[in-house]
Amino acid sequence: MMLLSSAAPMKAAILSADSAERRWSVEAGYMPEWQIPLDSYTRDWLRNRRSTNFHLEAGYTPLPQDSDAFARDYNYPSLSLGVALHLSQITLNRDDSRNDKADYDSRVGNGISIYGKFARPIFRYRRWSAGYALGFGVAWHEKKYNKRTNVDDVLIGSRWSMYFASELYAGYRFARDWTLKAGVAYFHHSNGGLNRPNKGSNNLGPIVALAWTPAEETIEQNARIFHSPPFHRYFYSTFMLGVGGKTFDSEWRRTQYKIDKDNPEYRTQNFHVSPVYELQTAFMYRYARRWASGIAVDAAYLDQSGTSGQIAAYDRWSVGLAAQHEVFYHNLSVRLALGYYLHHDKAERRGELEYNYYENIGVFYTFPHFIGLKVGINVKAHYTKADYSSLRIVVPVWYSE
Repeated sequence: MMLLSSAAPMKAAILSADSAERRWSVEAGYMPEWQIPLDSYTRDWLRNRRSTNFHLEAGYTPLPQDSDAFARDYNYPSLSLGVALHLSQITLNRDDSRNDKADYDSRVGNGISIYGKFARPIFRYRRWSAGYALGFGVAWHEKKYNKRTNVDDVLIGSRWSMYFASELYAGYRFARDWTLKAGVAYFHHSNGGLNRPNKGSNNLGPIVALAWTPAEETIEQNARIFHSPPFHRYFYSTFMLGVGGKTFDSEWRRTQYKIDKDNPEYRTQNFHVSPVYELQTAFMYRYARRWASGIAVDAAYLDQSGTSGQIAAYDRWSVGLAAQHEVFYHNLSVRLALGYYLHHDKAERRGELEYNYYENIGVFYTFPHFIGLKVGINVKAHYTKADYSSLRIVVPVWYSE
Protein backbone atom coordinates (compact mmCIF):
# COMPACT_ATOMS: atom_id res chain seq x y z
CA MET A 1 0.00 0.00 0.00
CA MET A 2 2.82 2.43 0.83
CA LEU A 3 4.49 1.64 -2.48
CA LEU A 4 1.29 2.48 -4.37
CA SER A 5 0.72 5.73 -2.43
CA SER A 6 4.27 6.93 -3.07
CA ALA A 7 4.03 6.06 -6.76
CA ALA A 8 0.91 8.18 -7.30
CA PRO A 9 2.61 11.57 -6.66
CA MET A 10 5.54 10.52 -8.82
CA LYS A 11 3.18 9.61 -11.67
CA ALA A 12 1.34 12.92 -11.26
CA ALA A 13 4.62 14.87 -11.41
CA ILE A 14 5.70 13.12 -14.60
CA LEU A 15 2.30 13.66 -16.21
CA SER A 16 2.33 17.32 -15.19
CA ALA A 17 5.76 17.91 -16.71
CA ASP A 18 4.87 16.11 -19.94
CA SER A 19 1.45 17.74 -20.36
CA ALA A 20 2.05 21.44 -19.66
CA GLU A 21 1.13 22.54 -23.18
CA ARG A 22 -2.02 20.38 -23.14
CA ARG A 23 -3.75 22.74 -20.72
CA TRP A 24 -4.25 25.36 -23.44
CA SER A 25 -7.05 25.44 -26.00
CA VAL A 26 -8.36 27.55 -28.88
CA GLU A 27 -11.96 27.82 -30.09
CA ALA A 28 -13.59 29.54 -33.07
CA GLY A 29 -17.36 29.68 -33.49
CA TYR A 30 -20.31 30.98 -35.46
CA MET A 31 -23.80 31.91 -34.27
CA PRO A 32 -26.80 33.06 -36.34
CA GLU A 33 -29.04 34.87 -33.88
CA TRP A 34 -32.34 36.64 -33.43
CA GLN A 35 -33.28 39.62 -31.28
CA ILE A 36 -35.67 38.69 -28.45
CA PRO A 37 -37.93 41.65 -27.53
CA LEU A 38 -38.84 41.84 -23.86
CA ASP A 39 -41.78 44.26 -24.17
CA SER A 40 -44.57 45.02 -26.61
CA TYR A 41 -43.07 48.35 -27.73
CA THR A 42 -39.84 46.79 -28.93
CA ARG A 43 -41.74 43.91 -30.52
CA ASP A 44 -43.86 46.34 -32.54
CA TRP A 45 -40.89 48.48 -33.62
CA LEU A 46 -38.59 45.68 -34.80
CA ARG A 47 -38.31 45.42 -38.57
CA ASN A 48 -35.42 42.96 -38.78
CA ARG A 49 -34.35 40.74 -35.87
CA ARG A 50 -31.39 38.93 -37.40
CA SER A 51 -27.69 39.27 -36.71
CA THR A 52 -24.56 37.12 -36.84
CA ASN A 53 -21.91 36.44 -34.22
CA PHE A 54 -18.34 35.16 -34.68
CA HIS A 55 -16.10 34.43 -31.70
CA LEU A 56 -12.48 33.46 -31.04
CA GLU A 57 -11.27 32.24 -27.62
CA ALA A 58 -8.08 31.10 -25.93
CA GLY A 59 -8.64 28.88 -22.91
CA TYR A 60 -6.89 27.13 -20.03
CA THR A 61 -8.04 23.81 -18.54
CA PRO A 62 -6.54 22.35 -15.34
CA LEU A 63 -5.55 18.66 -15.52
CA PRO A 64 -6.06 15.91 -12.92
CA GLN A 65 -2.35 15.90 -12.11
CA ASP A 66 -2.62 19.52 -10.94
CA SER A 67 -4.38 18.27 -7.78
CA ASP A 68 -6.79 21.22 -8.02
CA ALA A 69 -9.80 20.59 -5.78
CA PHE A 70 -11.93 23.30 -7.40
CA ALA A 71 -11.19 21.93 -10.87
CA ARG A 72 -12.06 18.40 -9.77
CA ASP A 73 -15.34 19.54 -8.21
CA TYR A 74 -16.32 21.30 -11.45
CA ASN A 75 -15.24 18.31 -13.62
CA TYR A 76 -12.21 20.18 -15.01
CA PRO A 77 -13.72 23.33 -16.54
CA SER A 78 -11.98 25.79 -18.83
CA LEU A 79 -11.37 29.50 -18.30
CA SER A 80 -11.18 31.48 -21.53
CA LEU A 81 -10.52 34.98 -22.78
CA GLY A 82 -12.49 35.73 -25.92
CA VAL A 83 -13.54 38.32 -28.45
CA ALA A 84 -16.87 38.29 -30.30
CA LEU A 85 -17.75 40.21 -33.45
CA HIS A 86 -21.44 41.05 -33.72
CA LEU A 87 -22.59 41.78 -37.28
CA SER A 88 -26.06 43.19 -36.79
CA GLN A 89 -28.84 43.51 -39.31
CA ILE A 90 -31.31 44.54 -36.59
CA THR A 91 -33.47 47.53 -37.54
CA LEU A 92 -36.30 49.36 -35.78
CA ASN A 93 -38.94 51.89 -36.79
CA ARG A 94 -41.23 53.31 -34.15
CA ASP A 95 -44.93 52.84 -34.76
CA ASP A 96 -46.12 55.18 -32.03
CA SER A 97 -48.83 57.83 -32.28
CA ARG A 98 -47.26 59.82 -29.45
CA ASN A 99 -44.23 60.77 -31.51
CA ASP A 100 -43.11 61.56 -35.05
CA LYS A 101 -42.48 58.53 -37.24
CA ALA A 102 -38.97 58.52 -38.71
CA ASP A 103 -38.70 58.21 -42.49
CA TYR A 104 -35.82 55.74 -42.10
CA ASP A 105 -35.12 52.53 -40.16
CA SER A 106 -32.77 52.86 -37.18
CA ARG A 107 -29.94 50.32 -36.97
CA VAL A 108 -28.52 48.71 -33.87
CA GLY A 109 -25.19 48.44 -35.70
CA ASN A 110 -22.16 46.18 -35.32
CA GLY A 111 -20.26 45.62 -32.10
CA ILE A 112 -17.26 43.97 -30.47
CA SER A 113 -17.31 42.21 -27.09
CA ILE A 114 -14.28 41.25 -24.99
CA TYR A 115 -15.07 38.77 -22.25
CA GLY A 116 -13.98 36.09 -19.86
CA LYS A 117 -15.79 32.74 -20.01
CA PHE A 118 -16.21 29.82 -17.63
CA ALA A 119 -17.19 26.55 -19.38
CA ARG A 120 -18.10 23.57 -17.26
CA PRO A 121 -18.57 20.07 -18.72
CA ILE A 122 -21.26 18.38 -16.64
CA PHE A 123 -21.03 15.18 -18.69
CA ARG A 124 -17.97 13.40 -20.15
CA TYR A 125 -18.09 9.94 -21.70
CA ARG A 126 -15.26 8.86 -23.98
CA ARG A 127 -15.38 11.29 -26.91
CA TRP A 128 -18.65 12.96 -25.89
CA SER A 129 -19.17 15.90 -23.56
CA ALA A 130 -21.92 18.34 -22.62
CA GLY A 131 -22.15 21.31 -20.30
CA TYR A 132 -22.80 25.00 -19.86
CA ALA A 133 -20.79 28.21 -20.18
CA LEU A 134 -21.11 31.70 -18.68
CA GLY A 135 -19.37 34.82 -19.98
CA PHE A 136 -18.96 38.37 -18.63
CA GLY A 137 -17.27 41.34 -20.26
CA VAL A 138 -17.59 44.71 -21.97
CA ALA A 139 -18.76 45.67 -25.46
CA TRP A 140 -18.26 48.57 -27.87
CA HIS A 141 -21.00 49.49 -30.33
CA GLU A 142 -20.61 51.10 -33.73
CA LYS A 143 -24.01 52.82 -33.37
CA LYS A 144 -26.23 53.95 -30.51
CA TYR A 145 -29.34 56.04 -29.99
CA ASN A 146 -29.12 59.40 -31.75
CA LYS A 147 -32.07 61.77 -31.95
CA ARG A 148 -31.13 62.88 -35.48
CA THR A 149 -29.75 59.79 -37.21
CA ASN A 150 -30.78 56.73 -35.12
CA VAL A 151 -33.86 57.85 -33.23
CA ASP A 152 -35.59 54.47 -32.87
CA ASP A 153 -32.62 52.49 -31.55
CA VAL A 154 -33.99 52.15 -28.03
CA LEU A 155 -31.93 48.97 -27.45
CA ILE A 156 -28.46 50.53 -27.29
CA GLY A 157 -28.01 53.90 -25.57
CA SER A 158 -24.22 53.93 -25.02
CA ARG A 159 -21.11 53.21 -27.04
CA TRP A 160 -19.87 51.02 -24.19
CA SER A 161 -21.99 48.45 -22.42
CA MET A 162 -21.79 45.37 -20.23
CA TYR A 163 -21.84 41.94 -21.83
CA PHE A 164 -23.34 38.75 -20.44
CA ALA A 165 -23.57 35.40 -22.22
CA SER A 166 -24.81 31.90 -21.39
CA GLU A 167 -24.60 28.71 -23.40
CA LEU A 168 -25.65 25.06 -23.34
CA TYR A 169 -23.47 22.87 -25.52
CA ALA A 170 -22.61 19.31 -26.52
CA GLY A 171 -19.25 18.29 -28.00
CA TYR A 172 -17.78 15.38 -29.92
CA ARG A 173 -14.00 14.84 -30.05
CA PHE A 174 -13.63 13.56 -33.61
CA ALA A 175 -9.81 13.55 -33.55
CA ARG A 176 -7.19 13.29 -30.82
CA ASP A 177 -7.11 17.01 -30.04
CA TRP A 178 -10.11 18.39 -31.95
CA THR A 179 -13.69 18.82 -30.77
CA LEU A 180 -16.78 19.91 -32.66
CA LYS A 181 -19.33 21.71 -30.48
CA ALA A 182 -22.98 22.63 -31.02
CA GLY A 183 -25.59 24.16 -28.78
CA VAL A 184 -27.78 27.15 -28.06
CA ALA A 185 -26.52 30.49 -26.71
CA TYR A 186 -27.93 33.73 -25.38
CA PHE A 187 -26.19 37.06 -24.92
CA HIS A 188 -27.20 40.43 -23.54
CA HIS A 189 -25.82 43.96 -23.95
CA SER A 190 -26.86 46.67 -21.49
CA ASN A 191 -25.37 49.86 -20.01
CA GLY A 192 -26.70 48.87 -16.59
CA GLY A 193 -28.93 51.92 -16.21
CA LEU A 194 -26.05 54.40 -16.58
CA ASN A 195 -27.69 56.07 -19.61
CA ARG A 196 -30.93 56.07 -21.59
CA PRO A 197 -32.38 54.43 -23.56
CA ASN A 198 -31.50 51.08 -22.03
CA LYS A 199 -33.90 48.37 -23.10
CA GLY A 200 -30.85 46.25 -23.90
CA SER A 201 -30.11 43.89 -26.76
CA ASN A 202 -31.11 40.26 -26.14
CA ASN A 203 -30.02 37.68 -28.70
CA LEU A 204 -30.69 33.96 -28.92
CA GLY A 205 -29.64 31.36 -31.45
CA PRO A 206 -27.83 28.10 -32.27
CA ILE A 207 -24.05 28.04 -32.02
CA VAL A 208 -21.40 25.82 -33.61
CA ALA A 209 -17.69 25.85 -32.84
CA LEU A 210 -14.47 24.06 -33.70
CA ALA A 211 -12.05 23.75 -30.80
CA TRP A 212 -8.49 22.51 -30.33
CA THR A 213 -8.81 20.75 -26.96
CA PRO A 214 -5.73 18.65 -26.10
CA ALA A 215 -6.72 18.56 -22.41
CA GLU A 216 -9.73 16.32 -23.12
CA GLU A 217 -7.69 13.20 -23.89
CA THR A 218 -5.49 13.73 -20.84
CA ILE A 219 -8.53 14.17 -18.56
CA GLU A 220 -10.17 11.04 -19.99
CA GLN A 221 -7.06 8.96 -19.33
CA ASN A 222 -6.13 10.34 -15.90
CA ALA A 223 -9.34 11.59 -14.25
CA ARG A 224 -9.05 9.09 -11.39
CA ILE A 225 -5.58 10.01 -10.15
CA PHE A 226 -6.91 12.81 -7.94
CA HIS A 227 -9.91 13.07 -5.62
CA SER A 228 -10.93 16.30 -3.90
CA PRO A 229 -10.18 16.43 -0.17
CA PRO A 230 -13.14 16.83 2.20
CA PHE A 231 -14.50 20.35 2.58
CA HIS A 232 -15.11 21.76 6.06
CA ARG A 233 -18.37 23.67 6.17
CA TYR A 234 -18.62 26.96 8.01
CA PHE A 235 -20.74 30.05 8.67
CA TYR A 236 -19.52 33.54 7.90
CA SER A 237 -20.81 37.10 7.64
CA THR A 238 -19.78 40.05 5.46
CA PHE A 239 -20.23 43.80 5.30
CA MET A 240 -20.50 45.53 1.94
CA LEU A 241 -20.04 49.12 0.75
CA GLY A 242 -21.04 50.11 -2.76
CA VAL A 243 -21.22 53.19 -4.95
CA GLY A 244 -23.07 53.29 -8.24
CA GLY A 245 -24.95 55.40 -10.75
CA LYS A 246 -28.52 55.55 -12.01
CA THR A 247 -30.46 57.35 -14.72
CA PHE A 248 -34.24 57.57 -14.70
CA ASP A 249 -36.61 56.08 -17.22
CA SER A 250 -39.06 58.83 -16.22
CA GLU A 251 -36.66 61.39 -17.69
CA TRP A 252 -36.49 59.39 -20.90
CA ARG A 253 -40.27 59.36 -21.18
CA ARG A 254 -40.54 63.06 -20.32
CA THR A 255 -38.04 64.14 -22.97
CA GLN A 256 -39.51 61.79 -25.57
CA TYR A 257 -43.22 62.45 -25.14
CA LYS A 258 -44.05 65.25 -22.71
CA ILE A 259 -42.20 68.35 -23.92
CA ASP A 260 -42.47 70.50 -27.05
CA LYS A 261 -40.27 69.86 -30.07
CA ASP A 262 -38.66 73.29 -29.76
CA ASN A 263 -37.44 72.47 -26.24
CA PRO A 264 -33.65 71.86 -26.32
CA GLU A 265 -34.20 68.74 -24.17
CA TYR A 266 -36.57 67.17 -26.72
CA ARG A 267 -35.35 63.62 -27.47
CA THR A 268 -32.09 64.32 -25.66
CA GLN A 269 -29.39 61.66 -25.38
CA ASN A 270 -27.73 63.16 -22.29
CA PHE A 271 -29.18 62.20 -18.92
CA HIS A 272 -28.21 63.10 -15.38
CA VAL A 273 -26.53 60.23 -13.49
CA SER A 274 -27.59 60.17 -9.84
CA PRO A 275 -25.15 58.56 -7.38
CA VAL A 276 -26.36 55.57 -5.36
CA TYR A 277 -24.67 54.51 -2.11
CA GLU A 278 -25.13 50.96 -0.80
CA LEU A 279 -24.76 49.13 2.49
CA GLN A 280 -25.26 45.44 3.12
CA THR A 281 -24.75 42.92 5.84
CA ALA A 282 -24.99 39.23 4.96
CA PHE A 283 -25.00 36.03 6.98
CA MET A 284 -23.91 33.04 4.88
CA TYR A 285 -23.33 29.30 5.19
CA ARG A 286 -20.68 27.76 2.95
CA TYR A 287 -21.79 24.15 2.71
CA ALA A 288 -19.59 23.16 -0.25
CA ARG A 289 -16.34 24.26 -1.80
CA ARG A 290 -18.30 25.70 -4.71
CA TRP A 291 -21.35 27.22 -3.00
CA ALA A 292 -22.62 29.33 -0.14
CA SER A 293 -26.14 30.51 0.62
CA GLY A 294 -27.67 32.84 3.15
CA ILE A 295 -29.62 36.02 3.78
CA ALA A 296 -28.71 39.67 3.42
CA VAL A 297 -30.11 43.02 4.53
CA ASP A 298 -29.66 45.65 1.78
CA ALA A 299 -29.90 49.41 2.18
CA ALA A 300 -29.39 52.01 -0.56
CA TYR A 301 -29.40 55.81 -0.56
CA LEU A 302 -30.23 57.66 -3.80
CA ASP A 303 -28.59 61.09 -4.07
CA GLN A 304 -31.22 63.22 -5.80
CA SER A 305 -29.28 66.46 -5.93
CA GLY A 306 -29.47 67.80 -9.48
CA THR A 307 -32.92 66.30 -10.05
CA SER A 308 -36.30 68.02 -10.07
CA GLY A 309 -40.01 67.44 -10.58
CA GLN A 310 -41.31 63.91 -10.14
CA ILE A 311 -37.84 62.42 -9.59
CA ALA A 312 -37.19 64.64 -6.58
CA ALA A 313 -40.18 63.01 -4.86
CA TYR A 314 -38.83 59.46 -5.11
CA ASP A 315 -37.69 57.71 -1.96
CA ARG A 316 -34.06 58.38 -1.15
CA TRP A 317 -33.79 55.31 1.07
CA SER A 318 -34.70 51.73 0.26
CA VAL A 319 -34.28 48.71 2.54
CA GLY A 320 -34.72 45.08 1.56
CA LEU A 321 -34.25 41.50 2.73
CA ALA A 322 -32.69 39.12 0.21
CA ALA A 323 -31.94 35.43 -0.25
CA GLN A 324 -28.34 35.30 -1.50
CA HIS A 325 -26.31 32.60 -3.21
CA GLU A 326 -22.61 32.71 -4.12
CA VAL A 327 -20.73 30.41 -6.49
CA PHE A 328 -16.93 30.12 -6.10
CA TYR A 329 -14.06 29.08 -8.32
CA HIS A 330 -10.79 29.83 -6.54
CA ASN A 331 -10.75 33.62 -6.02
CA LEU A 332 -13.51 34.32 -8.53
CA SER A 333 -17.15 34.28 -7.50
CA VAL A 334 -20.61 35.19 -8.77
CA ARG A 335 -23.20 36.55 -6.33
CA LEU A 336 -26.90 36.16 -7.03
CA ALA A 337 -29.72 37.53 -4.88
CA LEU A 338 -33.49 37.84 -4.93
CA GLY A 339 -34.82 40.41 -2.48
CA TYR A 340 -38.05 41.88 -1.16
CA TYR A 341 -38.38 45.53 -0.19
CA LEU A 342 -39.14 46.30 3.43
CA HIS A 343 -39.16 50.01 2.64
CA HIS A 344 -39.45 51.51 -0.85
CA ASP A 345 -42.59 53.63 -0.86
CA LYS A 346 -41.99 56.21 -3.60
CA ALA A 347 -40.55 54.15 -6.43
CA GLU A 348 -40.22 54.96 -10.11
CA ARG A 349 -43.45 53.83 -11.79
CA ARG A 350 -44.19 51.16 -9.19
CA GLY A 351 -45.73 48.05 -10.71
CA GLU A 352 -44.45 48.94 -14.16
CA LEU A 353 -40.71 49.48 -13.72
CA GLU A 354 -40.06 48.82 -10.03
CA TYR A 355 -41.73 46.04 -8.10
CA ASN A 356 -41.81 44.87 -4.50
CA TYR A 357 -38.91 42.54 -5.30
CA TYR A 358 -35.48 43.06 -6.86
CA GLU A 359 -32.55 41.06 -8.20
CA ASN A 360 -28.78 41.46 -7.85
CA ILE A 361 -26.04 39.81 -9.89
CA GLY A 362 -22.36 40.57 -9.43
CA VAL A 363 -18.94 39.24 -10.41
CA PHE A 364 -16.22 39.46 -7.74
CA TYR A 365 -12.55 38.78 -7.13
CA THR A 366 -11.23 37.96 -3.65
CA PHE A 367 -7.81 39.11 -2.43
CA PRO A 368 -6.98 36.27 0.00
CA HIS A 369 -3.82 37.91 1.36
CA PHE A 370 -5.57 41.21 2.07
CA ILE A 371 -8.03 40.19 4.83
CA GLY A 372 -10.09 38.34 2.22
CA LEU A 373 -11.34 41.60 0.70
CA LYS A 374 -13.71 41.09 -2.24
CA VAL A 375 -14.15 43.64 -5.08
CA GLY A 376 -16.63 43.43 -7.92
CA ILE A 377 -19.21 44.91 -10.25
CA ASN A 378 -22.92 44.47 -9.50
CA VAL A 379 -26.14 45.21 -11.39
CA LYS A 380 -29.39 45.67 -9.53
CA ALA A 381 -32.55 44.99 -11.52
CA HIS A 382 -36.34 44.72 -11.33
CA TYR A 383 -37.79 41.86 -13.35
CA THR A 384 -34.46 41.64 -15.26
CA LYS A 385 -34.56 45.38 -16.18
CA ALA A 386 -31.44 47.13 -14.89
CA ASP A 387 -32.03 49.72 -12.17
CA TYR A 388 -28.42 50.76 -11.57
CA SER A 389 -24.83 49.49 -11.64
CA SER A 390 -22.32 49.74 -8.82
CA LEU A 391 -18.79 48.98 -7.67
CA ARG A 392 -18.90 46.91 -4.49
CA ILE A 393 -16.33 46.17 -1.78
CA VAL A 394 -17.11 43.24 0.52
CA VAL A 395 -15.29 42.78 3.82
CA PRO A 396 -15.47 39.53 5.85
CA VAL A 397 -16.26 40.32 9.47
CA TRP A 398 -16.74 36.88 11.06
CA TYR A 399 -16.59 33.18 10.34
CA SER A 400 -16.90 30.01 12.34
CA GLU A 401 -16.06 26.47 11.23
